[in-house]
Amino acid sequence: MFYLSWGITHSGPVRTWDEADFALALHRFDLLAMQPHFPGYPYFVLGGILMHRWLDDPAQALAAWNLLLTATALVPLYLLSRRYLTPMTSAALAAFLITMPYLWLLASQPMSEASGIAVLWWFLWSLAYALEHRSTKRLLLSAALFGVLMGIRLSFVPFGAGLVYLWYAHYIRDYTTKRRKFYPRLLFILSTALAFQLIWVIGLAASEGGLAGFLQLSVAFVQGHFSEWGGGAASSSLPMGERVLQYGINYFWTGLAAQSWIQAGAWAVIGLTSAYSFLSRPNNSSTKPDPILKLILLVVTAYGLWAFFAQNIEKPRHLSPLVAVSVWLVLAYALQTASKTQLHRGLLVALTAGIAMNLYTGTGWLTEQRMKPSAVAQLGNYMESVNEPLVLYTWEETRVLAYNGADFPHQRIETFELFKAEAEAQQSTKRVFVTDHVLNGFHAQNAELDGRFVKVAAFRAHPIFDPVYADIVLYEWLSP
Repeated sequence: MFYLSWGITHSGPVRTWDEADFALALHRFDLLAMQPHFPGYPYFVLGGILMHRWLDDPAQALAAWNLLLTATALVPLYLLSRRYLTPMTSAALAAFLITMPYLWLLASQPMSEASGIAVLWWFLWSLAYALEHRSTKRLLLSAALFGVLMGIRLSFVPFGAGLVYLWYAHYIRDYTTKRRKFYPRLLFILSTALAFQLIWVIGLAASEGGLAGFLQLSVAFVQGHFSEWGGGAASSSLPMGERVLQYGINYFWTGLAAQSWIQAGAWAVIGLTSAYSFLSRPNNSSTKPDPILKLILLVVTAYGLWAFFAQNIEKPRHLSPLVAVSVWLVLAYALQTASKTQLHRGLLVALTAGIAMNLYTGTGWLTEQRMKPSAVAQLGNYMESVNEPLVLYTWEETRVLAYNGADFPHQRIETFELFKAEAEAQQSTKRVFVTDHVLNGFHAQNAELDGRFVKVAAFRAHPIFDPVYADIVLYEWLSP
């Protein structure tokens, strides 16, 4: 209850373009207007609409849905862990994962990652459940949960490798022995899995006026995602070495340690204890690979590669499912191994202390999130204090300014030539301001700026909340 109540009452205000998209979708769902952006995340938005009946703030309603779903994930986490651990240890591991500070912070924000991770735990449990006993009903349950997962967070698609693994275990191996039944069974399970995806896809297509419009949006999104704004390895200008370094920072410093030296120290203790438990396991312990752990290792690897090559490396939240599942995989194995040694009690004590540390760090971050304004909000407050006619040109900041009802002219600008024409037409009657993100875009276009911009102010918030727009510098365009 503390997890839910503190998370809801300290949920974050809208800080980013994407968060504004989701919050606006609760008032009017329109993909063309990016409310939200493609692919729509219909099940996440639907949950937010449901919570919006009781909570007036759309961002808080979405956060409440996140937190509620995350709390339900205690059940599959416990059931997964019970396959290897005692009831007490399983409960401790589930609580530890749910309260990890960065994951708790994500759950308190109006973004879909936390809901996706919650459903991901149910999906992984269903795969383990289906692996244990061959049953069509269990296979269908996994396919249905994967459909829900895709309707919440399409970027989690690499976890579908677990579904392929399950189909292989139950059907593909029958090809040589039961060929007559193989094709009908395979066709049935594939068509059923497709049907679960079509439920939300057809709904989205209908909301956009038909399949043609939806397909156009799909193509535009895919092209954009794998272009510069998508931040993938193929299009990013970031050197591969720096990308590897940033990937590691996102995983360890943000995902695990929540940018806290106290948390980092706690993880060092847990990591060393886990490593010692591996090295101290009895020589006669079984080395036969567990099929469920193999499956989870497969999906962790698949998503890890996807996050590296196809996701925006600037945003640590894209690594959040990798952090969650990999931590469970390592700790579950370490605790199982330690149960055969004298280290088990020590590791359990460390895990329990870790829960307390998670709550301490997490409540601190949630409090700061609620109490301290974002850099974009600070920018908006500053501009409203300028008692002169003005216009502000921004990159993505304008979406948040508009959502917050900023009472001054502002607009997004992408090309220097257009900006120059508009600025020169207005500079006699208005002060013209731009943000550093706009100037960075102009520099990328090799624009001749000729020292025409002067720094006016700078705004800063903690990067754990929004790493891209944590720092904003305001400049003014000067008349020649």
